[in-house]
Amino acid sequence: YSEIENYNEAKKCFEHAIKLDPEEPIFLSSKAEILFELKENEKAIDVTNKALKLDSDYTDALFLKCDILIEMNRSEEVIKILDDLEYDEDIVTDVKELESIAYHELGNDIKGLECVNEALKFESDNGSFWYNKACYLSLLGRQEEANDALLIATSIEPENINEIENDEDFENIKNTERFQKLLNQSV
Repeated sequence: YSEIENYNEAKKCFEHAIKLDPEEPIFLSSKAEILFELKENEKAIDVTNKALKLDSDYTDALFLKCDILIEMNRSEEVIKILDDLEYDEDIVTDVKELESIAYHELGNDIKGLECVNEALKFESDNGSFWYNKACYLSLLGRQEEANDALLIATSIEPENINEIENDEDFENIKNTERFQKLLNQSV
């Protein structure tokens, strides 16, 4: 039901699964994800907290909680959660991506850029990270660097070209020759 975006039916299924095994955090986290899709964010936070109470190391639930908090304009809480989180290299890119988004939502694009740069140390071939780096650089008025990062992002993921024209983050570089040349390559 989740795959076909029938979230009300998916919610019923997860509620049934929780009744069968109330100690399984994946069922709670999955229900929270459905609630998030249904824009029932307060309920989603409550259910995610229950999943984390059962398993405090369940990073999928923690990252979902961060996504929900960002959606609820509570990015300060996300920064606090991630600052307090002890983690190893296998999730560093997930943490840095969430921090980057939270800092952006708080209007701190310098910190957002720092987080993306950290993530790129671990996944230098990630087109989304390069795209986000281009956004931050553009927002910070660093036109040449923004165009460089955007060129890399679209080289890794050519479909990114279709996104750039309407992305407000690129207002500072939209009139540059390099941006226009890249835009004319759109698929």
